[in-house]
Amino acid sequence: MTTYVRFTPEEYQAIRAACRALDLSRPDLFPLFPYFLVRALKNTAPGLADRIARFGPYRVRLLLEHLRAQRNPGVSDPGPAARQDLTAEEWRALSEAARAYLIPPGYPDLFRAFLAHNLRKTAPELSRKVARLGDALIEQVYARVKAAPTGRV
Repeated sequence: MTTYVRFTPEEYQAIRAACRALDLSRPDLFPLFPYFLVRALKNTAPGLADRIARFGPYRVRLLLEHLRAQRNPGVSDPGPAARQDLTAEEWRALSEAARAYLIPPGYPDLFRAFLAHNLRKTAPELSRKVARLGDALIEQVYARVKAAPTGRV
């Protein structure tokens, strides 16, 4: 199962433009979101619309959650107190989970989703904690776990 969805900058801008007037916070949006997006992109980006039409529910959810986070960037930021909440064992688990992450820095939302997904079965509480981390902190986590030798953070 993939933990990311790739778009060119042009595709991403087309998606954001198509969703501009959409209330992404609606809890009932998920089942309708791919249909709305395909219809909104059909005339301006037909190839992208066809590609999104083939997305399974997991990729649709990744895209929707990313767009929601971008629309409300401060909502997931736990504040400075949370920076000290990761134990040494949690740092080791993050380091282990991050070893398979191959995307370069600068995509905190993808890294957060990747870690949360990979930790969901082995460390569900840590997975939930990671999902709540803000972009600045998740970028610090990325830098720390990628700079450290395997198993040492």
